Amino acid sequence: MQCPKCTSIQLQKNGNRRGKQNYRCKDCGCQFIASYTQRGYSDDAKQICLRMHRLGLNIRKIEQLTGISHSTIRNWIRQSEQS
Repeated sequence: MQCPKCTSIQLQKNGNRRGKQNYRCKDCGCQFIASYTQRGYSDDAKQICLRMHRLGLNIRKIEQLTGISHSTIRNWIRQSEQS
Protein backbone atom coordinates (compact mmCIF):
# COMPACT_ATOMS: atom_id res chain seq x y z
CA MET A 1 0.00 0.00 0.00
CA GLN A 2 1.20 3.53 -0.73
CA CYS A 3 0.17 7.11 -0.07
CA PRO A 4 -2.32 8.38 -2.71
CA LYS A 5 -0.75 11.86 -2.56
CA CYS A 6 3.02 11.29 -2.67
CA THR A 7 3.20 7.50 -3.39
CA SER A 8 5.42 6.92 -0.35
CA ILE A 9 5.31 3.54 1.39
CA GLN A 10 6.29 5.02 4.77
CA LEU A 11 2.89 4.71 6.49
CA GLN A 12 1.62 4.30 10.01
CA LYS A 13 -1.75 3.31 11.38
CA ASN A 14 -3.74 6.29 12.61
CA GLY A 15 -6.98 5.16 14.24
CA ASN A 16 -10.23 4.15 12.56
CA ARG A 17 -12.75 5.95 10.41
CA ARG A 18 -16.24 4.43 10.16
CA GLY A 19 -14.91 1.03 11.11
CA LYS A 20 -12.01 1.06 8.61
CA GLN A 21 -8.32 1.43 9.38
CA ASN A 22 -7.03 4.98 8.91
CA TYR A 23 -3.41 5.55 7.80
CA ARG A 24 -1.08 8.54 7.89
CA CYS A 25 1.86 9.06 5.55
CA LYS A 26 5.11 9.72 7.44
CA ASP A 27 6.49 11.81 4.56
CA CYS A 28 3.66 14.20 3.64
CA GLY A 29 1.25 13.77 6.58
CA CYS A 30 -1.71 12.81 4.34
CA GLN A 31 -4.43 10.78 6.07
CA PHE A 32 -6.38 8.17 4.13
CA ILE A 33 -8.08 4.79 4.33
CA ALA A 34 -7.01 1.80 2.24
CA SER A 35 -10.21 1.60 0.17
CA TYR A 36 -13.16 3.91 -0.20
CA THR A 37 -16.70 2.72 -0.82
CA GLN A 38 -19.31 4.56 -2.79
CA ARG A 39 -22.22 5.80 -0.74
CA GLY A 40 -25.75 6.30 -1.97
CA TYR A 41 -27.90 4.54 -4.53
CA SER A 42 -26.67 3.09 -7.80
CA ASP A 43 -27.45 4.70 -11.13
CA ASP A 44 -29.58 1.67 -11.98
CA ALA A 45 -31.85 2.29 -8.97
CA LYS A 46 -32.17 5.94 -9.97
CA GLN A 47 -33.09 5.06 -13.57
CA ILE A 48 -35.66 2.49 -12.44
CA CYS A 49 -37.37 5.06 -10.19
CA LEU A 50 -37.40 7.67 -12.96
CA ARG A 51 -38.83 5.12 -15.40
CA MET A 52 -41.59 4.21 -12.90
CA HIS A 53 -42.45 7.90 -12.51
CA ARG A 54 -42.65 8.38 -16.30
CA LEU A 55 -45.01 5.39 -16.46
CA GLY A 56 -47.39 7.19 -14.11
CA LEU A 57 -46.64 5.79 -10.66
CA ASN A 58 -46.76 8.39 -7.92
CA ILE A 59 -43.74 9.04 -5.72
CA ARG A 60 -45.19 7.38 -2.59
CA LYS A 61 -45.95 4.17 -4.52
CA ILE A 62 -42.40 4.10 -5.91
CA GLU A 63 -41.14 4.52 -2.33
CA GLN A 64 -43.21 1.54 -1.18
CA LEU A 65 -41.99 -0.66 -4.03
CA THR A 66 -38.30 0.24 -3.91
CA GLY A 67 -37.67 1.26 -0.30
CA ILE A 68 -36.05 4.51 -1.46
CA SER A 69 -37.14 7.67 0.33
CA HIS A 70 -39.76 9.78 -1.45
CA SER A 71 -37.64 12.92 -0.95
CA THR A 72 -34.71 11.27 -2.73
CA ILE A 73 -36.97 10.24 -5.60
CA ARG A 74 -38.40 13.76 -5.79
CA ASN A 75 -34.87 15.22 -5.98
CA TRP A 76 -33.97 12.82 -8.79
CA ILE A 77 -37.10 13.85 -10.72
CA ARG A 78 -36.26 17.54 -10.32
CA GLN A 79 -32.71 16.94 -11.49
CA SER A 80 -33.86 15.02 -14.55
CA GLU A 81 -36.34 17.76 -15.47
CA GLN A 82 -33.61 20.43 -15.30
CA SER A 83 -31.28 18.46 -17.59
